[in-house]
Amino acid sequence: MQGGSLPAGSTNQRIAGRIFTQSGQNIVYELFPESGNVTVSFHNIAGDELHTQTGGNGMNGSFSAAFTGWVTIKIRNATTANAEQKCYVKVTYTAPQTVDTSSYPIGLSKAIWTGNGGDSDVGNRQNWEEGKFPGSNTSVVISGHSSPAPNFTGTVQVKDVLIESGASLQVDGTLEIFGNYYE
Repeated sequence: MQGGSLPAGSTNQRIAGRIFTQSGQNIVYELFPESGNVTVSFHNIAGDELHTQTGGNGMNGSFSAAFTGWVTIKIRNATTANAEQKCYVKVTYTAPQTVDTSSYPIGLSKAIWTGNGGDSDVGNRQNWEEGKFPGSNTSVVISGHSSPAPNFTGTVQVKDVLIESGASLQVDGTLEIFGNYYE
């Protein structure tokens, strides 16, 4: 079981942990927030959401991943009205009998904005999941649950930009996009 504190008035996601799962096997979870509803979500190594659920104390569920590899578990307050609260997550899963993680990179392939650094500075590593900065070969995701919104100043080069529903960004410089821009 892993736990941590979710800040008051924030729906920014926090990483609760990462597991290495076997394809087709159930991932079973249970959450224990102190008060208020939380949202749990599971993501592949590319940052794509695989499964999500919102609920209160004792919330549980399951799903199975269609691949063998890393799954990241994230939690957040379901609303900004929630007070600061601790939340514990219990996950049961089946790992492969033999695990050779050298074939499965652990780092994200995308730069995901969280705003967890508390400011809009894209140069602040605390605002990016796993501290991964955007670059000319990196796709950028602006999470719909992040606050504050990023402000791109100076010149920043990225491969692609995806702005999730409810998210925004500000550009007070030059944002060069070499691929696609999605809203």
